[in-house]
Amino acid sequence: MVSVLTQNFDNTRSYKNFIKIIIPYLFGENFSTKIKWGIAFFSFVASIALGLGVPLILKWIVNALSNTETQSFQILFFLVLIYGTGWFLNQAMINLRGILMWPIGERAVKNICLDIFSHLLRLSANFHLNRQTGMVTSAIEKIQNNFIDSFFGFLFLIIPTVIELFLAAFILWYFYGFWYGFILLVMFIAFMFVSIKGNEWSLFARAESNKAHAHSSAAFLDILLNYTTVKYFNNEEHEYNRCNKILTTREKLISKAVIHSELARVLQLLTVGAGLTTLMLLASYEGLQGNINISDFILINAYVLQFITPLSLFGLIFSNSLQAFVNI
Repeated sequence: MVSVLTQNFDNTRSYKNFIKIIIPYLFGENFSTKIKWGIAFFSFVASIALGLGVPLILKWIVNALSNTETQSFQILFFLVLIYGTGWFLNQAMINLRGILMWPIGERAVKNICLDIFSHLLRLSANFHLNRQTGMVTSAIEKIQNNFIDSFFGFLFLIIPTVIELFLAAFILWYFYGFWYGFILLVMFIAFMFVSIKGNEWSLFARAESNKAHAHSSAAFLDILLNYTTVKYFNNEEHEYNRCNKILTTREKLISKAVIHSELARVLQLLTVGAGLTTLMLLASYEGLQGNINISDFILINAYVLQFITPLSLFGLIFSNSLQAFVNI
C-alpha cells in the first residue's frame, strides 16, 4: 500500500484530513472487510431503532397492568417477552459491532505502522544519524494505543447517541408537546457547547503534556543507546539531573492536563443533571394536573434514564476520542 499517512503530514491535525488519511486503511480492498462494514451499519441502525422502541413497549406494559378490565396474562407475557428480547438485542448489537470492527481496526494499525516503518527506511542517512529514536518510537506507540479510540469512539458511540437523542426528542414532542422535546434538545445543545469549550481548554494542556512525554521517552532511550559515551566522559550525574528536570516538567504538564479534563467533565455532568431534572419536574407537574397518566410518566422517565448513562459517558468518550487524536 502506498503510504498516504506521510502525505500532507502538517495538515493531519485537522480531524477531517485525519479521516481522509485513515479511510484507505480501514476499508482496504478486501471484500470480506466491506461485508463486515455493511453488517456493522445494519447493527448501528437496529440498535437505534431498538433503543427508541424498548421504552414504548414498557409504556404498553404499564397500560396493560393499569387496565384491569382488559387485563390478560397472554398479552402481558407477549409484551414482556418483546421487551426483554428488545433490550437484549439492543445490547447485543453493541457487542456485535465490537466483534466485527475491532479486528479491522487492529489490521489498520498494523498497516499504518508498516507504512511508517517503510517510510523511515527510505529516509536519508542524515536523518538516522541525527535521529531521536525515543521520540520516533513514542509516536509509533501512540498510534498503536490511540488509533481505535480516536475513530471508533466517534463512529459507534458518539454518532448513535446523537441520532437517538434527536429522535427521542421528536417522539416526546409528538406524544407530549413542544416543551418536552425542546428541553431535551436544549440540554443536548448546551451539553455540546460545554463539551467543545471544555475540550478546547483541556486538549491544549494534553498536547503540551504529549510533547513532554515524547521528550522524556526520547531522552531516556537516547541516553541508554549512548551509554558507553556517558560512561566514558563520566556524565552519569549530569544525565541524571537532566532526566530529573525533564520528568518534573512532564509530571506538571500531565497533572495539569488531567485536572483540566476532569473539570470539563464535571461541567458536562452538571449540564446533563440540570436538563434531566427540568424535564422530570415538567413531567411531574403534568402528572399532578392529570394531563399525563402513570404510563406516560414512566415512558418519559425511561427515555431520561436511557440517556443518563450515554450522556454521562458521552463527555468521557468525546474527550478520550479527541485526546487520542491529539496523541496521534
